[in-house]
Amino acid sequence: MTTYYKKEIMAININKVYKSVLSILNKEQRGYLTPYEYNNLAKQAQLELLDNLFYEYNKFSNLENVNRTNESYGDLATRIEEQIDEFYKSSSISLSTGVGTLPTDLYKVIDVTTSNQNIEVEKIDKNRLPYLLSSNLTSPSVSFPIYYQRATDLVVNPTSISSVLMQYIKMPAEPRFGYTTKIGRAHV
Repeated sequence: MTTYYKKEIMAININKVYKSVLSILNKEQRGYLTPYEYNNLAKQAQLELLDNLFYEYNKFSNLENVNRTNESYGDLATRIEEQIDEFYKSSSISLSTGVGTLPTDLYKVIDVTTSNQNIEVEKIDKNRLPYLLSSNLTSPSVSFPIYYQRATDLVVNPTSISSVLMQYIKMPAEPRFGYTTKIGRAHV
């Protein structure tokens, strides 16, 4: 599957896809797919496509590092980066004693900085925190802050930092095949 094809899938009319899926199921005599089931499968497929963009970007970036890529239209790493950038978002997170709520549409964190964007906040594994706090040389400070993620929270150390700016990739809008039961016709 080429990059161009993936881009087209993200922009296709959901009604056409739903009708195509129903046609294939009917042809193979596999039964009926309700709009609810279809919406769940479409959401999962969309997230898999976005995940695959990160994999492809990494692969072509590695090739670029060893000078094995083309320029201009053949620069696949840049083309994939442009597709991912469609989901780029920035959000300010207020902290209370070092804890802030993550954005609800967060898919993947790109970068966390102090609110004035002067200092990058370094991501750590939570299990490293006791080691960092055990010495004055490695202890987090305002000039060298750290963070780790929990399920819905962002924990920043030192706790004196009142807000951070997060750049991230947002979740794509959920594909939804809308329908009504009037005369048995689907409406999007």
